[in-house]
Amino acid sequence: MKQAGQSRLRKLKRTAGHTALGVAELAYTAATRFLAPPAPSQITKDNIRSILVVDLLRIGDTVVATSSIHAIKDTFPDALLTVMAQPMIQPLLDADPMIDELISPSMRPHTQHFDMAIVMDISLRGNLIAWLSRTPIRVGYDSFGRGFMLTERVPAPPYWNTATWDYRPNENVRHQVDSWLDLVERIGIRATDRRPKLFLGDSARNVVRKFFADEEVDRNALKVAIHPGSNPSYQWRSERFANVADFLRTQHGAKVFITGSRADAALAGEIQRRMSGKAIAATGIGGLDVMTALLSEMDLVISVDTCATHIASAVGTRVIALFGPGDPRIWRPYGHEHIVLRDERSNCLGCKKADCFREAHYCMDGITVEQVIATSDRVLRSLKSKGAAE
Repeated sequence: MKQAGQSRLRKLKRTAGHTALGVAELAYTAATRFLAPPAPSQITKDNIRSILVVDLLRIGDTVVATSSIHAIKDTFPDALLTVMAQPMIQPLLDADPMIDELISPSMRPHTQHFDMAIVMDISLRGNLIAWLSRTPIRVGYDSFGRGFMLTERVPAPPYWNTATWDYRPNENVRHQVDSWLDLVERIGIRATDRRPKLFLGDSARNVVRKFFADEEVDRNALKVAIHPGSNPSYQWRSERFANVADFLRTQHGAKVFITGSRADAALAGEIQRRMSGKAIAATGIGGLDVMTALLSEMDLVISVDTCATHIASAVGTRVIALFGPGDPRIWRPYGHEHIVLRDERSNCLGCKKADCFREAHYCMDGITVEQVIATSDRVLRSLKSKGAAE
């Protein structure tokens, strides 16, 4: 009953949102009579010399969009590629050789000239920024009518931000990597490599080297990161992570790191207190570039469904991802080598809510310590066998 009630509430909100968007579209139509951007030109290598990618996404979303950003540059190698991203996100992309310029979000990007804008976002703000840039070609997803300022509108997947039980029958659910590639492919861009990829800068590497030296960590040691932080409904119990960490330490001799931002320090401390041995706290040791460099040094990352799974995957580190509210068809770490664990018996899987609305945390509690231990044991044994063979 509660699920049905929440579905009705979402529909009411969407109806109200559509009304507001209708008014906005009328205002836009009136404004374009007096302030029309240049007429769209053809999308060819000769016509496209400067490209703006509007990325107002969160951390994990930005990581999975990198394969599309790289495909854009591959298709238009001589064009200046500018990516607009939040200041906190920019360290993720700063070392990327495919990106010519990083800028912060602004409602006045028209101070620069762009031949094409690609909006890697579904917000009204992202589309408005593209329109205000007076770029003749504006490409993006149209979600709930928010794409009226685009010249190339592609219908957004209807299941985005929707509980899995509200999906249409036989819904063709695509991974988020593929959804962003679907968007750019609509304008003739083709990806040579569909995998997201992050690049490491020397300064971030040096921070991690110093951190290892301070913690007396041999870089050749077996290293496993546990990443526990996320929205409350996505988290797994601290005592369970502690049990897994103790297993990794005692049975595999692994150096266990508890990673996250400064905001995760209390959660990391709770896990450490529940352990019988010692883990290395690695929360808040730097920005996202340092987090990327740290995860690239790991042999395995065990994480809840959050950005760390995508960062680790994008630097070639194996991942075990614990899923509950999220849909792994959309958000699992990209690549067949990664493993998703979830309790398929739970009837509230896929709610996509930041906070659990049930009386108990059934979906995440259904993932047992024994499952995570057995899976991590299997992965580490295979890595050791591969290393011995090499």
